[in-house]
Amino acid sequence: MSEQHLLYSHDFQVIICKECQNGIVKGNIQRHFRMFHKNIELRVRRQFSEYVKNLEIGETIDVETPTQEIVPVEGLKVHNGFICTVEGCRCLRTTLTSMKQHCQAKHCWTEQKGDFT
Repeated sequence: MSEQHLLYSHDFQVIICKECQNGIVKGNIQRHFRMFHKNIELRVRRQFSEYVKNLEIGETIDVETPTQEIVPVEGLKVHNGFICTVEGCRCLRTTLTSMKQHCQAKHCWTEQKGDFT
Protein backbone atom coordinates (compact mmCIF):
# COMPACT_ATOMS: atom_id res chain seq x y z
CA MET A 1 0.00 0.00 0.00
CA SER A 2 2.82 2.45 0.86
CA GLU A 3 4.46 2.03 -2.55
CA GLN A 4 1.28 3.44 -4.08
CA HIS A 5 1.98 6.79 -2.39
CA LEU A 6 5.74 6.80 -1.73
CA LEU A 7 8.91 6.37 -3.76
CA TYR A 8 12.41 6.09 -2.25
CA SER A 9 15.37 7.80 -3.92
CA HIS A 10 18.47 5.93 -2.81
CA ASP A 11 20.76 8.46 -4.54
CA PHE A 12 19.37 11.43 -2.58
CA GLN A 13 18.17 9.50 0.49
CA VAL A 14 14.72 11.05 0.42
CA ILE A 15 11.19 9.78 0.22
CA ILE A 16 9.21 11.17 -2.71
CA CYS A 17 5.50 11.75 -2.40
CA LYS A 18 3.85 10.38 -5.54
CA GLU A 19 0.78 12.53 -4.86
CA CYS A 20 2.51 15.92 -5.16
CA GLN A 21 5.93 14.90 -6.55
CA ASN A 22 7.89 16.53 -3.70
CA GLY A 23 10.70 15.13 -1.59
CA ILE A 24 10.06 14.39 2.08
CA VAL A 25 12.98 14.29 4.50
CA LYS A 26 13.44 12.28 7.68
CA GLY A 27 10.75 12.70 10.28
CA ASN A 28 8.32 14.62 8.05
CA ILE A 29 6.38 11.80 6.42
CA GLN A 30 3.41 11.78 8.80
CA ARG A 31 3.37 15.59 8.95
CA HIS A 32 3.47 15.87 5.15
CA PHE A 33 0.51 13.56 4.60
CA ARG A 34 -1.44 15.01 7.54
CA MET A 35 -1.06 18.54 6.15
CA PHE A 36 -1.30 17.97 2.40
CA HIS A 37 -3.12 14.66 1.82
CA LYS A 38 -5.84 14.39 4.44
CA ASN A 39 -7.87 12.38 1.94
CA ILE A 40 -5.61 9.37 2.60
CA GLU A 41 -6.99 7.34 5.49
CA LEU A 42 -5.17 7.54 8.80
CA ARG A 43 -4.61 3.77 8.90
CA VAL A 44 -2.86 3.99 5.51
CA ARG A 45 -0.75 6.99 6.58
CA ARG A 46 0.38 5.05 9.66
CA GLN A 47 1.70 2.29 7.41
CA PHE A 48 4.09 4.81 5.85
CA SER A 49 6.15 4.99 9.05
CA GLU A 50 6.60 1.23 8.99
CA TYR A 51 7.54 1.29 5.30
CA VAL A 52 10.31 3.89 5.77
CA LYS A 53 11.59 2.60 9.13
CA ASN A 54 14.54 0.71 7.65
CA LEU A 55 15.33 3.13 4.82
CA GLU A 56 18.30 5.44 4.98
CA ILE A 57 16.66 8.88 4.90
CA GLY A 58 18.69 12.05 5.22
CA GLU A 59 18.00 15.19 7.19
CA THR A 60 17.20 18.34 5.22
CA ILE A 61 20.72 19.65 5.71
CA ASP A 62 22.18 16.37 4.37
CA VAL A 63 20.35 16.46 1.04
CA GLU A 64 22.92 17.72 -1.43
CA THR A 65 22.04 20.00 -4.30
CA PRO A 66 23.76 18.73 -7.44
CA THR A 67 26.54 21.04 -8.62
CA GLN A 68 26.12 19.96 -12.24
CA GLU A 69 22.97 19.67 -14.30
CA ILE A 70 21.48 16.20 -13.90
CA VAL A 71 18.64 14.26 -15.46
CA PRO A 72 15.35 14.72 -13.60
CA VAL A 73 14.96 12.53 -10.52
CA GLU A 74 12.24 9.94 -10.96
CA GLY A 75 9.06 11.04 -9.24
CA LEU A 76 10.09 14.65 -8.53
CA LYS A 77 8.38 17.59 -10.17
CA VAL A 78 10.81 19.79 -12.11
CA HIS A 79 10.44 23.49 -11.28
CA ASN A 80 11.69 26.46 -13.25
CA GLY A 81 13.59 28.73 -10.95
CA PHE A 82 16.62 30.75 -10.00
CA ILE A 83 20.17 29.99 -8.91
CA CYS A 84 22.25 32.29 -6.73
CA THR A 85 25.29 33.48 -8.65
CA VAL A 86 27.37 34.49 -5.62
CA GLU A 87 30.59 32.50 -5.90
CA GLY A 88 30.29 29.18 -4.08
CA CYS A 89 26.62 29.57 -3.13
CA ARG A 90 24.46 27.92 -5.83
CA CYS A 91 21.28 28.24 -3.71
CA LEU A 92 18.16 27.32 -5.70
CA ARG A 93 14.76 28.98 -5.38
CA THR A 94 11.55 28.70 -7.40
CA THR A 95 10.45 32.34 -7.15
CA LEU A 96 12.18 35.68 -7.61
CA THR A 97 10.83 36.81 -4.24
CA SER A 98 12.36 33.86 -2.40
CA MET A 99 15.68 34.39 -4.21
CA LYS A 100 15.71 38.04 -3.13
CA GLN A 101 14.99 36.94 0.44
CA HIS A 102 17.88 34.46 0.26
CA CYS A 103 20.27 37.12 -1.05
CA GLN A 104 19.21 39.60 1.61
CA ALA A 105 19.62 37.08 4.42
CA LYS A 106 22.80 35.31 3.27
CA HIS A 107 24.64 37.94 1.23
CA CYS A 108 23.43 41.28 2.70
CA TRP A 109 22.00 42.20 -0.69
CA THR A 110 19.79 45.29 -0.98
CA GLU A 111 17.82 46.77 -3.88
CA GLN A 112 20.38 49.58 -4.05
CA LYS A 113 23.28 47.15 -4.58
CA GLY A 114 21.89 45.61 -7.73
CA ASP A 115 18.99 44.50 -9.83
CA PHE A 116 17.68 40.96 -10.31
CA THR A 117 16.26 41.52 -13.77
